[in-house]
Amino acid sequence: MLALALRNGYGKNEQTVLISDCASWIRNMKELFFCDAQQILDYFHLCENISKYVKSVFEPDSIELKDWIKTVTELFKESKTKTAIQMIKKLNFNGKRPSGSFNLLGYIENNSHNIDYPFYRQKGWLIGSGYIESGNKSVLQQRLKKQGMRWTTQNGQFILTLMSKAKSLL
Repeated sequence: MLALALRNGYGKNEQTVLISDCASWIRNMKELFFCDAQQILDYFHLCENISKYVKSVFEPDSIELKDWIKTVTELFKESKTKTAIQMIKKLNFNGKRPSGSFNLLGYIENNSHNIDYPFYRQKGWLIGSGYIESGNKSVLQQRLKKQGMRWTTQNGQFILTLMSKAKSLL
């Protein structure tokens, strides 16, 4: 991963930003190889995890659910993390997480230093990976996943490099 990053310019820029869902393996990789980078918890993933968590409490399509999710996610977007966490804690689960849910509070606490969205936007950084994922779809999948395509790693990399450069010039 580090070799790939170095070939693509890592270390030549003033700041490196890593946008991800902040899974523990990604946080570990960031600390090991990119300790100077600012990791950002992808806003979409945060919203998605909050939504999955609370759907075990509210009726799946209730107005109450949609309003609650919108309020909490907007609080995170405005860096009102403590207030958002208080709202999550107010959901009474008798001290236990809902069956089938993951540890949302642990996830947020482990990534609290990756959720300062107003600061990131002020710096001109993205808070979501949607643009990147869309680019992957239009560059990688559009060319490499067509019916009948077979690629070696080297030839596939050549094609992706050419496609990326061509798309960057548009």
